[in-house]
This record gives sequence, structure tokens and C-alpha cells, in this order.
Amino acid sequence: MAERASLKRPKTLVNLVPAFVSIFLLSGCLGEDKSNEPVTIKNITSPIIWQTSVFDEKTDGFALSAEPPLQLMLVLERSGLHVIDIDGANVSEKSAPFFPVSISNGVNADFDGAELKLFFGADEKSDGISAFAFGDGLLNPNRVQIQSGVTTPIAGVCASPSDTDGTIARIGFWTQLDNTSLVVGELRTNPDSELQFIETERVRHEKYLTSCALDKQTIVTGGGFGVQIKTGNEEPTVLNIPGVPVSLSTLADGDESFVAMTLSGGKVYIADSRSHVGALTFKAGLSTKVPESAGTVALSGSGVVGSLPNGFLAVESILPSGTQIIYVDLENLKTQLKS
Repeated sequence: MAERASLKRPKTLVNLVPAFVSIFLLSGCLGEDKSNEPVTIKNITSPIIWQTSVFDEKTDGFALSAEPPLQLMLVLERSGLHVIDIDGANVSEKSAPFFPVSISNGVNADFDGAELKLFFGADEKSDGISAFAFGDGLLNPNRVQIQSGVTTPIAGVCASPSDTDGTIARIGFWTQLDNTSLVVGELRTNPDSELQFIETERVRHEKYLTSCALDKQTIVTGGGFGVQIKTGNEEPTVLNIPGVPVSLSTLADGDESFVAMTLSGGKVYIADSRSHVGALTFKAGLSTKVPESAGTVALSGSGVVGSLPNGFLAVESILPSGTQIIYVDLENLKTQLKS
């Protein structure tokens, strides 16, 4: 961040006038709002490598496990939560009647030898955050309330694995009463073996939030201000994108962060912390269909043997006939964005 120059002059009336003029000019040069900077948007085309079948029910979003084995938790309009694998095959025996208004990426957790995947969300029937667990000993997703101290309705949730010892996950959320502040913290177990959220920071914005995404060191937020990418203590990058992001996903890419987003009109964009932005156009194959509109997006750096060895972007593809998940190659997107 540039520092403002010091004007060390005697405080006489004669000298104060040019000093004020200098301050005004410097504020225009060095203190400009990065969110107002126009971005050049590249046109990026990527073939659809793989897709699931069209689901029997329409979906209200999905969440992807951040760690292998990769699974997706669907939010079905009528049946609730259902777990599938990357190919779309059923993993849970049946759906569970939970209908979260927001659901985040899942993390792996070990509880007394039981290996579970925890997806985090805001349950429409209760305040605060819930964990939706699936794994050893569970035929269907199960809900576990998180002790968070939050007594107001949650508007949105995001999560990622954590690199802090003793921490199960890193979670972020904002509430309906305060839709400009993202509360970020750690999920741990308390002495009573309950899941407990411990706040570590708040990221405040001038305008409302509509989406968020976390990586181990990165916080990405979207809303009326565009998209903000904040890594550690570095100055955030703010992208003035052509719309409001309703879904976000992020992935570390060396020293940079790679971001995928769906805007309110159903168009998918990709970006990085170097302010590269691209509008994504999908290319259909012999047996794949281009989405009429897109919903949730999720990035994964975990390769799928054969078709997607370099990681992928998963997209909720909305068609006249229903909903399916499509996959495009991650490395291809990165190469085009930086070229």
C-alpha cells in the first residue's frame, strides 16, 4: 500500500493553502479506491469434460468436499440433502429432510475413529450454524448444531479446511441483521465434545454481502461492492465485476488465489488475485449440454483419474429439463486467464 507523503512545512496560512492542495492531489493519486478501477475481461472458452445425469429433482445448490474422497452434497428442492459422488452415483441411501438456505464446502473430520465429512450451512428452521455430517455409520446426512453464540438468522456460510492445529475447519458467515460484515473463525470441539465456533476476525464492507469463499489463508467476499480477495495481512484486491456474485469458490494457486463465481444473471466468471478476470463460455461435446444458466460453482485442486487429472471447476447447470453438474478442466482455465 502506498504511503501518503509528509508535508513538513511551517503551519503558516500561506503554506497551508498549497499543503491542502497537495493533500487533495495525493489523495487522488495514492489513495484511490481500487474497487472503481475498470477491469479488462477476457473471453474464455472451455469444453465440458464430464457431467452427471439430470437429477430427478431440481436443486437449490450443492457443496463439494474440499478433501478426497470427493463427494457432493446436493440440496434437493423437495427431498432435502443427498450425497453423490463425482459421477452422480448415489452415496447416501436416501435424502435427509434438511433444507439449508446456504451450504458450504465440506471438510474431513475424525470423531473417535469415525471418519466423517462435515458440510456447514444455515438451517432454515434454526438460528446459528449447523454441520451436516455424512460418513462412517451414517446412511444419510445428519444435522449437528454448532455452539456459536449467534442468535439471529444466518444469511450465508462458507468454509474450508484449516491449517491450525486442533481446528476442524475455518468458517465464515454473515447474518440477516448485519449483511456487511463477514464473521470468520475456527471450528473446534469444546470440553463437552460439542462443536464450537470461535470468532477470530471480522471483515467489514461498505455494501451488502451476497457470497463468500475461504481457503486456508484467503477470504473472498462478493456483494454490492464487487469481489474482494484478501490473503493474510496483505492489502485486499477488489474487482469491479459486471454484476453481483451469488456463488463463489476459491483455491490457492502458489502465491496467488484463483476464484470462480456465478453472477446474478447466471453467467460464470473466473478471476485471480492479480486482477485477471474472464467471462467463461462452455463448449458442449457429443454427449454434453451447455447450461442455460448456472447456479453454484465449486473449485477442486484434487485430480480425478483419467478425465480431470489437474483439478476441475464444478458448475450447477440449469437446463429446461432439470439440473445437472458439469465439470471443466482447472488447468485449462488458469492458462487462458493468464495468457
